[in-house]
Amino acid sequence: MKLVVPYNVARHHIRDGDMLAYRPKWWHIVGQIVSTVGRSSVSHTAIACWDGHALDAVSMKIAGGVRDRLSNEVRKYPGRIDVYRPSATITRHVVMSDGVKTKRLACDPKRMVQLARSMVGRRYGWFNIVCIAIRFLPVFRLFLRPPQGDVSIAGRDPFCSEMYAWLTKKAYTDPVPGYANRDVTPGELTRNPLYSYLFTLDRDNSLVEDLAQAIERN
Repeated sequence: MKLVVPYNVARHHIRDGDMLAYRPKWWHIVGQIVSTVGRSSVSHTAIACWDGHALDAVSMKIAGGVRDRLSNEVRKYPGRIDVYRPSATITRHVVMSDGVKTKRLACDPKRMVQLARSMVGRRYGWFNIVCIAIRFLPVFRLFLRPPQGDVSIAGRDPFCSEMYAWLTKKAYTDPVPGYANRDVTPGELTRNPLYSYLFTLDRDNSLVEDLAQAIERN
């Protein structure tokens, strides 16, 4: 069940590093194909980045790496942007020379945002999109196995969910161990228990904001 919250109320609860998952409109053919291939309702992901008092959504779009005002994105896609948050810490088992050790890792949202901003201006990862599409074709999927290892995106161009998976790995932990980030779809990220659903963004509602402020004063 979705918790739909007006943007002017929800923005105060969004933090650096939160994942923004977009659900396509019914007439958006490419978005519908992406969501179907990913076996989910989402077709695009972005990362929330605070810039002073302004809240941005940094992502890889067809035009490349962009930084959009989240308020403008909500106006374009009201009720279609879900907000997810990476867990603050996670425990991983690491194989050491003297045996298996338990290691507690902490998420670094500031690092995620720093890396995300460096992606603005980069080209979109069309090559990886084509590779994923081929592997999902009825015949090819019987013979082509998905890649297992990750490749640095320093010299390559990622797509939206690949970028967010890479940011998580660099500043926290690998969200899909044993599975290549360049094959991760938006739906696979939203289904990952590493990220928790918070709410869905809708158009501003001045009455709701006034009520919330009145409750806080009392």
